[in-house]
Amino acid sequence: MSSSDSNDFSQQPVPSDQTKSSSHIALIIIGGTIAIPAFLMAAQLSNKLGFFDAIFAFFAGAIILGGLIFCTSWVGGHSRLSTSKLAEQAFGVNGAKLSNAVMALTLAGWYGINCKMFGQATAKVMHSFGIDLSVNIYMVIGSLLMLWVSLKGFKGIDKLALYLVPLMIGFIIYATSISIASPQVELLWQSHNELTLLQAISAVVGAYIVGAVIQPDYSRFATNAKRGSVAATLALGLTFPLVLILVSIPAVIAGQTDLILIMMNIGIGVPAFLLLLLSSWSSNVLSLYSASLSLNTIAPKISLTQFNFAVAFVGTVIAFGDVQEYFIDFLIVLGICIPPIGAIYCLHWLFEREKNVASTVNWRAMIAWFSGCTMGFLSYFDRFSMSGIATLDTIICSALAFFVLKFSRQWYAQSRVGVNNE
Repeated sequence: MSSSDSNDFSQQPVPSDQTKSSSHIALIIIGGTIAIPAFLMAAQLSNKLGFFDAIFAFFAGAIILGGLIFCTSWVGGHSRLSTSKLAEQAFGVNGAKLSNAVMALTLAGWYGINCKMFGQATAKVMHSFGIDLSVNIYMVIGSLLMLWVSLKGFKGIDKLALYLVPLMIGFIIYATSISIASPQVELLWQSHNELTLLQAISAVVGAYIVGAVIQPDYSRFATNAKRGSVAATLALGLTFPLVLILVSIPAVIAGQTDLILIMMNIGIGVPAFLLLLLSSWSSNVLSLYSASLSLNTIAPKISLTQFNFAVAFVGTVIAFGDVQEYFIDFLIVLGICIPPIGAIYCLHWLFEREKNVASTVNWRAMIAWFSGCTMGFLSYFDRFSMSGIATLDTIICSALAFFVLKFSRQWYAQSRVGVNNE
């Protein structure tokens, strides 16, 4: 086995004989959206906003995510490069170390949140059977399962999605059908004002924004770039809001956000546990894999296997803290700092990919990133906003900054040529 193959082509384009159909790419995305944090977010939004207003937020957020994932999938499918390598081309070799480190740290935090929620959910279910073990024990066991699949690389992720996604969707539909039969179903028509619609849309976007930005890690394996991009967009734009809607129904009817307690109250605690087990497994494998790819670009001499162990360790350590207390804040930061990275590497690949990779730092890309982040925080704290949605503001501002800096440089170069010719 070549070093490129064993490192899952982390530093090189994926060869044609290693590609997969667009349906495989779609299943991986669906598996990533069916996750405990997304369940928690959907339950919180639907209870604070009202079910039907939450539906609008789910689809509005999915439209924003779908637009971004189409672009990132298109670039990944055509370039056959990982997210971290695309960032390296856009930000420069040294500049990308910062963006890739931010993505790796973010994914490690996401991994920790999933592990924590998995451990807590497992402890509740096992307690109902008279087995009382520490949440930390379940967290470690879950982390080891996730690490095991991630060590197999993309092939392991592909097989996991192929088998688990149909099961997870089946569990969600089953739980929803039982909840609808409840006499409390009229609660779905109640409206609440504990959250604004724009805040809800931002939370929806933040719940999967990292997945959209790191999509080239998986779309680079697509046999056909166009079909892979369309499949990714449909999988996220349609499946994600539908999953959130299905999860919200039992949450609103029960009037709480703890999915395990909801499922146990309607008598399906064991299926709920299986759903949480499978969803944590699927989602965290993606986080672990992409975080390792990002770190491998920073230190290419270290293998993906070593980085998998390192990220799993750091993520598990994070899980030992009170990560749920900072969950919403975490989503907000994700929705502000990560989207500009995806926008910038897409724009760079579309307009400047023929240029040599900067040996140090591409300051235009860095300034565009920082500009987008600044606008996002200004929007979030209601100081100034372009669209009313912080995440969308970061993308718009970083894209505008990219083009302003690009054409300013061209204008300056042309003006210098004119001066020299006089």
